[in-house]
Amino acid sequence: MFISNSRLILAILATSSFSGAAAIDRVAGYMPSTDVSGIAAKDLIQKELQTIMGDEECNSLIEGEKYYNNGDGKYLKNLPTYKKNINEEVAVYTKFYGDDTFYDSWVQAAFAGQATDFANGNADFSAFPNNIDDDGGCVGQEESVKKATAYTTNFVEVMQFAQLAYDNVDDGCISQQNGCTDALNAWDSAVATFAGSLEGTDGGNTEDGSYGYALYALADKRCDDYEKCGPSGKSTERTEPATINIRIMELFAAGSQAVYAGDLPMIKYYTKTISEKIGVPLVQGTLRYAYRMSTGSTKDKEVAEGGVFAFGAFPKLWKCSKKGFSKAYTEMKIGGNKAGKKDISFDNVKNAFECNYKCMGIRCDEVGSLYDGDTDPRSVTCVDPSTQCKRPSKAERKKCRKFVGKPGIKPPKN
Repeated sequence: MFISNSRLILAILATSSFSGAAAIDRVAGYMPSTDVSGIAAKDLIQKELQTIMGDEECNSLIEGEKYYNNGDGKYLKNLPTYKKNINEEVAVYTKFYGDDTFYDSWVQAAFAGQATDFANGNADFSAFPNNIDDDGGCVGQEESVKKATAYTTNFVEVMQFAQLAYDNVDDGCISQQNGCTDALNAWDSAVATFAGSLEGTDGGNTEDGSYGYALYALADKRCDDYEKCGPSGKSTERTEPATINIRIMELFAAGSQAVYAGDLPMIKYYTKTISEKIGVPLVQGTLRYAYRMSTGSTKDKEVAEGGVFAFGAFPKLWKCSKKGFSKAYTEMKIGGNKAGKKDISFDNVKNAFECNYKCMGIRCDEVGSLYDGDTDPRSVTCVDPSTQCKRPSKAERKKCRKFVGKPGIKPPKN
């Protein structure tokens, strides 16, 4: 089945070129300067990988591994496209994991049912609780693969395309009022990678939740769980993009102008800010499954989903606080002493993130309260200090002392 679909993917890529396009379509509402439909269409490779493993059975896992290592899925394995200079946001991850290709190492370990060998944030994919319920026999491994490639590998590719735009400008590829096609195409490619082709031109969804296969889709999937859909940030309508996606696409649009103008400091600023906001759905996903594992769930699927969302979120937390990361990781580790074996402490995970939101560049109101299908919140989010007229209470400050501390990466001096 996947052979014929792969040919379709290659045909789309072969006929797409920004240099000869007669018309340029929007990408999830963003108006690119160049035709990046070929880049956007590469989400079909991610879709094919997930289709192959869709029944979550162990024979499908074997087929998925073949596709990833030897089929068209090698595209995912060999990312990022641009490797010359590592973006500062990606460098946080490589330092945290102690592995320049941590995203592939995670996937290979998950396929093999083995443990990772990272400096931080390890997982043991041989040690799921074996509670598959109505899911397939290898659901834990397959969820660990699918969501790692769709979200964390995707994040690396987005940041590296942004870095390529910066480097093209820095190398002198700029011409005042005419811009620079190479730099603009790299920036547009970052957007196309983030959104993918399946989000269409407007980035909306169907009422029953028809999503794409890239990071943009993750935020849309989580927005109704947290009542953070639409421009108001108070909706659960699945037809509306996630509020944070609207914000990220606005940042991409502003960043495009910075690339056009050759404004290096602002390109760096927008890249960093986009990276921070991408952290919102990763945190939302981590918290959603942390809550479920704190209330009795020992399912392989939920252990894997919590762990793989944390795989993308933990480096951002560690950058701000080693102590906060350690507290949350103890609860969430795949193959650890808690997740899947007994109720974890949701408060430890929630507080680890919330006490470090400011450093992570996200806000309480961007993450929101967890509803997860209920009419009343299962967990109420924190309150942003900027909305208060007084200092946080003594109890709040005391609570956060357990979760803040030495950062994983020293902040730059002003």
